[in-house]
Amino acid sequence: MTRWGDHMDPAKRNIYLIAAVAFIAIVVAVYFLFIFQKGPKTVKPQEVSGEVKELSEIDLNKRPFVTLTPTSDGAEILISIENMSSFDRIEYELTYLADNPQIAGEKIQRGSTGTDVNTKEQKYKKSILLGTASKGTRSPDKGVTDGILTMHLFKGENYFVIISDTVGAPANGQFDIANVVFPVYGSFSVAPQFTKSADLLIKFTQDAKSFQLYSYNHTDSKWTKLDSSYDANSKTVSAKVNSFATFVVVSSK
Repeated sequence: MTRWGDHMDPAKRNIYLIAAVAFIAIVVAVYFLFIFQKGPKTVKPQEVSGEVKELSEIDLNKRPFVTLTPTSDGAEILISIENMSSFDRIEYELTYLADNPQIAGEKIQRGSTGTDVNTKEQKYKKSILLGTASKGTRSPDKGVTDGILTMHLFKGENYFVIISDTVGAPANGQFDIANVVFPVYGSFSVAPQFTKSADLLIKFTQDAKSFQLYSYNHTDSKWTKLDSSYDANSKTVSAKVNSFATFVVVSSK
């Protein structure tokens, strides 16, 4: 983290701030690994994501160019961000310490956040007031020190997923409904197909000669017989899946 104002006289009217990016996080495409456990009727979702926590992990030509310029009176900071096209979303937080107007000699934390960055534009510019304003009258903070700019860079979309017992099974399956192993679980989301396949593992407590796995797509009401394998020793069915769906296990008793 980079601090500003440590060696400046707080009594000076003009405060020049120099800040550097302290932390960058990237959230890239998220893939889900679902482990379905039957018997106790529990479903455990496990999320695997690619997150870059170090600036050095971002290619130089993909790093955003960020500048912070103080106004002549030191009351505002003009933030500018360029080279943003490699990211889907950028958010930032600007925090600093300022004199407490209520208690002499005490510092309080102030700050501002930005979530309005349009990464499709060539440049983002915004003026940030270091203080408060009411009815057009500014009240700049005094004795500003220890400024920190934190940026969060996101690549890819985040989606909500609901996994639940579907109570019954979808109609028109390519199997005898009497052989379906209940409960049946479905994973529901508006997320598109995975860019990488995920491992699906379903575990049972009952015995059977073999199991076959089917998926039901909620969007087009289409059934698919999955290429799956059954392990009699561990009583598990496993398969590779590329989207959220309702997964139905059919046994051969």
